[in-house]
Amino acid sequence: MNFIHVPVLRSDYRGPLGVIPINPGDALFEVVHDAQITQMVVAPVVGAEFALENTARGKGGFGSTGVG
Repeated sequence: MNFIHVPVLRSDYRGPLGVIPINPGDALFEVVHDAQITQMVVAPVVGAEFALENTARGKGGFGSTGVG
């Protein structure tokens, strides 16, 4: 089974990037210097704005059930 981990970086991050290789298989895999073992996707982040109407349930705040 292959797992793909997708980290998200803020657009203002300027630090180093690293890779932690994981071999879920039984066979040995040798990583040599300058081997291309990862990929990076640069994609725009689209912000969303919500215009929600007030409701009786929403008066208690986030996660409010009205109990208590």
